[in-house]
Amino acid sequence: MIVLDILKGPDANRRIAVNANPFLFGRAEDCHLRLAHDSVSRQHCQIEFTGGVAVIQDLESTNGTLVNGRLLQDFHPVCDEDLITIGPWEIMICYEEAGSSYGGKADHVLGDESFEEDSSQRAQGDLETIRIPSLGELESIYSEISQKESSSSLQKQTQQQVKQQTTKKWGRFLPSWLRF
Repeated sequence: MIVLDILKGPDANRRIAVNANPFLFGRAEDCHLRLAHDSVSRQHCQIEFTGGVAVIQDLESTNGTLVNGRLLQDFHPVCDEDLITIGPWEIMICYEEAGSSYGGKADHVLGDESFEEDSSQRAQGDLETIRIPSLGELESIYSEISQKESSSSLQKQTQQQVKQQTTKKWGRFLPSWLRF
């Protein structure tokens, strides 16, 4: 199970269980963790579990999401003790054994004290168990992502070259609405 430790910002020193897939962060009503601040987008980022691995993804937020001080470009495998920065909040990712009780409150709206739920009311069966990937598995995932990104950019370059060559060779014969 993943638990989020709020280290800095409004409502510091709170803990939140990640109990949904995907788990959404943002200002919107439908987010699992509502961060009530102007610097946070309506749907800012999310943690998603795929193939037993947790991944954090920025959802094209206005001000971005930082993971360990670096701007998150697309998505990043979530590791124990990763530091996530969203607006004024610094949130540490903590992996805990399934079924463990962390004894805190599960807060759903930060920056707004209007909604809190006692963690003892939450059924422990609702929490998803995930496997922490090894360093080798993370490197393999990163390598696979990098290969997909590079092949995608190569494909775009090739498509542009074909369009340019076609236009150069046949452009004068094509009607204007068909030219690239």
